[in-house]
Amino acid sequence: MIPKLRVARPTNDLAAVRHFYVEALGLAELYAFTGHDGFDGLMAGHPQAAYHLEFTRQQGHLVPPAPTAENLLVFYLPERAE
Repeated sequence: MIPKLRVARPTNDLAAVRHFYVEALGLAELYAFTGHDGFDGLMAGHPQAAYHLEFTRQQGHLVPPAPTAENLLVFYLPERAE
């Protein structure tokens, strides 16, 4: 088995997350779920990659802002010509 990295983050707006990661950045929507123990979620990434991002929204709860502006997820995207 190949190890996989999963980065999980809560969100208040799954639609905005889907728009950014799937539509704008072009990651694949690997899996989505609703109403799983009070959570809705989205997993995005590349099907053959050893990582994926998971975003969840807990019904009835608001996610507070990140503690600092240094909580980052950085993507290095290739030039279009590549």
